[in-house]
Amino acid sequence: MLAAIVFTDVVGFSTLAGIDEAKAVRLLERDTALVREICQRHGSSLVKGTGDGMLVCFSSAVAAVQAAIDIQEAIRLQNEKLPGSEVLKHRIGVHLGDVILLPNDVIGDGVNVASRLQHEAKAGGIAISDAIYAVVRGKLPFKATNLGPRNLKHIVETVNVWMIPPHDEPAPVGQPIHPATVPGFSLEPQREPNQSGLRLAAIAVGIVLCVAALAFLGKMVANVNANGQALKPSPNSVAAKKQEKSSDSNQSPSESPVTGSGSSTEASKPANSEGDPGQQSPEPPPTDEVAGLISNYEFDTAADMLDRKEDRGRHAVRIARLRRLGEFRRWLEGGISGATYARPIMVRGGGEATDKDYELWTADGAMQVRLQDGDVKGIVLRDMEPRELLRLSAAVFKRENASANERANIGARARDFAIEMKLGKLPEGFE
Repeated sequence: MLAAIVFTDVVGFSTLAGIDEAKAVRLLERDTALVREICQRHGSSLVKGTGDGMLVCFSSAVAAVQAAIDIQEAIRLQNEKLPGSEVLKHRIGVHLGDVILLPNDVIGDGVNVASRLQHEAKAGGIAISDAIYAVVRGKLPFKATNLGPRNLKHIVETVNVWMIPPHDEPAPVGQPIHPATVPGFSLEPQREPNQSGLRLAAIAVGIVLCVAALAFLGKMVANVNANGQALKPSPNSVAAKKQEKSSDSNQSPSESPVTGSGSSTEASKPANSEGDPGQQSPEPPPTDEVAGLISNYEFDTAADMLDRKEDRGRHAVRIARLRRLGEFRRWLEGGISGATYARPIMVRGGGEATDKDYELWTADGAMQVRLQDGDVKGIVLRDMEPRELLRLSAAVFKRENASANERANIGARARDFAIEMKLGKLPEGFE
């Protein structure tokens, strides 16, 4: 049957469960009851739990999108009345496609696309496919931004994605935005500036300046008499006026002759000139609160916190990097979610000791690790050391059948992670 599939997911649930599992389950059950009630109100034909999210099937695309909007609005209003420690944020993906409806489940490519779409959504936002947008446009009063075609994990064809942003981030209706302007993965690999082109431009400017200087010196030489004394400039020339002015006034200390201990230009030049790359202000260190979020890999939350600061301009480089790292984490979580007991991710080194290999897979939304001695235990990303998490990323990176562009993007995000965590060289597998 043709159905509209809604996928919901709790942002950062693994981290919360790692801190206080009982509390995380209680908060999830609270929000799950709210989501279930809203979906049933809009005529859903199936509501199924997926660990920390929900899979919902609708026979109407309009009903599916309206339910998604109502869910985010109800969660927002609920969160406004709760202390920060009790707040959960959700992201939602919606797609229209052919599915197979089973007694207690729904399967098919349409389900897979909806699942991947929710990874494209922001916390509190909704990502919908072009198929959904074409049906509901003009029928519901929502605002959406076109993110352009996206390469979704394990989906053969690109999917054009529209974003219904969080409540506090309005977007113009139907305003197209080129994918290259969207924070996160771009469709093309990131490239460094063309250094050779910059060098050629600098050389050209230098040649022009040298020619001008030679022409000026030629005129000066022409105005020097046989005894080496400079001829009096023309009364109408700018040089004559400057000479008369300097002879009528006392010479200030800053206007010392070039033949003295230092030129006036050098003396008046600021010590911290912006034109000198070596004198640029270093990237300011993060506050303890932001550093704590980064250490827990809560990159999106850390970026939001820095972006709200009055001096956010000083943190622009780190904010942009954290946005990219948020995408990197979502890519990693997506790769981990595809690992099963029968087909686990093989990680070389980096278990509880750096010389041990281990296998990792997901079961009921939780990560499981099996060490060489056969011991199986649960683990969350927050508990992983940065270098170990990067080794796991390299294993996912190696396992995926990604295009050259996708590999270049993921490799660039891994380098961002190494920079932020001060790890130095990337592990083998990314190079």
